[in-house]
Amino acid sequence: MILRALYDYYHNSKNMPGYGLSVERISFIIVIDNEGNILRIGDTRDSAGTEKTFIVKYPEARSSNVLPKYLYDFAPYVFGVPEEGSKKSNHIEKFNSFKDVVESAFRQFPDSPELAALHKFYQHSAEELQKMAAEHPLWKEILNNKKLNISFRLNNDTQIIAEKTSIIPTDEPNLSDSGTIGYCLVTGKKSILTPLMNKVSIQGETAGLVTFQKGSGFDSYGKSQCYNAPISVEAEFAITTALKSLLGSESNSYIIGNVSFLYWASSPKATE
Repeated sequence: MILRALYDYYHNSKNMPGYGLSVERISFIIVIDNEGNILRIGDTRDSAGTEKTFIVKYPEARSSNVLPKYLYDFAPYVFGVPEEGSKKSNHIEKFNSFKDVVESAFRQFPDSPELAALHKFYQHSAEELQKMAAEHPLWKEILNNKKLNISFRLNNDTQIIAEKTSIIPTDEPNLSDSGTIGYCLVTGKKSILTPLMNKVSIQGETAGLVTFQKGSGFDSYGKSQCYNAPISVEAEFAITTALKSLLGSESNSYIIGNVSFLYWASSPKATE
């Protein structure tokens, strides 16, 4: 089955991000000083509009729910700017949730100068931050591209804050953690199950490999979302990471028309 094949590919390959990490595209970098002031805004996109990738914390799957990423996200989360078609107060909820992630990270890693600066940055309101950012030329680009990721970099540093492995919690889940427990259909092991699979962009379409629409008649025995086809948190991570890796590899994929073709070896030796 395709999910097991992707799971095996992740574990057979030596070039995958470790558990809890993900290769993500980030378009805009907010450069701040130690006091949390914006010094400049950088754009990682090349002439073709392709963003630079960074190894950051693996994002939890989200659909219409408010769920911030770890130290990087879209403009409504990072700056609290309104989003077309969203609820009137939704962008403020997103901003506050992202701010809570920053504060939680700062409490967990109080000796981090990067998080200390980001903590000071988020002592300002969304309106104040937007006013600060509006002084920089790329602010209009951010407002015109609210679905592109934004992160931060401390001045004179070479890494963005979101890719600092020393401040990324990546502990693997275990049965003592909170969450729905059941048998994973991919591994056959009793594990914490994921309610949703992360969405992956394929040819401009973004969707999860396994997904169920709530209340659409496909729910069985009172179960909803991915609990209808139980997959563990660990397996979901491996499958999604493998799929994204294959899609981004010129030697493992090609496109004909609007169809993407992926291919890979099933043996561990062939993936080296």
